Amino acid sequence: MKDVSTLADCAYGQVWIPYTSTGMDKETWNDDHMGMMSCTLLAHSQKDFSAIRQEAERRKLEYNTLIGKNGWELIYRNRPYDQEKNAIAFGVNVEPDVDAARRQRIVIFVILLIVPAINLSSMTQSRLRQRVAEIGVRRAFGSTRMSVMGQIIAENFVVTLLAGIVGLLLSVAFAYLGNTVLFAQEYSQTLSPPSVDASILLHASTFGWALLFCFVLNLMSSGIPAWKASRIGIVNALGGRLH
Repeated sequence: MKDVSTLADCAYGQVWIPYTSTGMDKETWNDDHMGMMSCTLLAHSQKDFSAIRQEAERRKLEYNTLIGKNGWELIYRNRPYDQEKNAIAFGVNVEPDVDAARRQRIVIFVILLIVPAINLSSMTQSRLRQRVAEIGVRRAFGSTRMSVMGQIIAENFVVTLLAGIVGLLLSVAFAYLGNTVLFAQEYSQTLSPPSVDASILLHASTFGWALLFCFVLNLMSSGIPAWKASRIGIVNALGGRLH
């Protein structure tokens, strides 16, 4: 079996041993419990989640009937969780709030979208103020408004592509330099320090989606200034005026 990354919360293999042979069943605060164990199911499709939860509930009722004779009760807290819910779980006694986590992510994404958009729009507007005369000359020689807009947006796309490549290289370098801070899991810095390699950091689809997001952000931030610049009258543009 190939070794797994220290960043992984869990791993899969086709080698099995009885859990009682490892003493895991006794790793708990109370010997009457099953120990600190968990089970992960790989469903065939998302449609199977309902059937899995129904079966888990049925088995829970059977087990509670068995241990109820000794005054015990197994509490699931709406388990089993799917991958999204399990990723934000903290402690076994608190059920994660998926809706709150989603709202928090949406707020963060909106902030990350609006702040750069405002900065990029201001930068584009500032650059256009310096190129008003150039736009006027192009318009005077027969350039259409659509061609002026296309040039401005295309230039911003080229800048975005170059910035994305530079950002990727800087991110990889920073990840290697700060891996013990960025990727260390709980209690793992001393027991199992994280190791980072290129296969973890470089993923074509992730970089593609991030670059697409940057292109959309660039289009939003440069489209309006480019449209305004293309609407400047030729006489005003030659005089260096935006209006």
